Amino acid sequence: MTYLSEDPWPLVGLLGLIAAGFLIALRVTQQGEYLIRALVAAGLALLFLAVEWAWVTDNERIEAVVYDLASAVEAGDLSRVTSHLTPDVRLVQNDRTLIEGGRIDALLSQLENARFDFVRVNQLEAESGAHTRRGRAEFRVVASGTFPTSTADLNFGSLDSRWDLGFRETTPGVWKVNRITPIRGVSLGALLRPSR
Repeated sequence: MTYLSEDPWPLVGLLGLIAAGFLIALRVTQQGEYLIRALVAAGLALLFLAVEWAWVTDNERIEAVVYDLASAVEAGDLSRVTSHLTPDVRLVQNDRTLIEGGRIDALLSQLENARFDFVRVNQLEAESGAHTRRGRAEFRVVASGTFPTSTADLNFGSLDSRWDLGFRETTPGVWKVNRITPIRGVSLGALLRPSR
């Protein structure tokens, strides 16, 4: 079923090739049965695309949250960022909890000072547990911008970092981040130091 819900394109492409083959056979033989077969193959391809469009999986919902978080960070929209976080969100680095209980104001105030030229998410892999209603997403972020520190403005040309977010389904179909873990490229300890 994941071919229909997650990535139907290989199956749709195959059905498109089959439909094209039947249309070529129709052209060569002039037999109407090939037109019917081509229409059936094309109809199935459209049906699979409609199923994929209508059937939003939990993994896709988690991916949508990650992309919206990146967009909110780039725009400096902190209310949109916090709308994707659970009240008990934890910031964890090197198996050590830096902040817990939702006290992320210090980090968000630092984020509010940053000015991003761009924030791009790629290599996103999301997974969710059907029974646990927990999920996670691991992805790479490439960003560029300016970040004020206590000594000077830090202009980061192209910051390449890797992140792991933990998710919990708070209401049916709504996934929120309950754990933020930078894997590579960012030190949360440095971000939590007071700015000027």
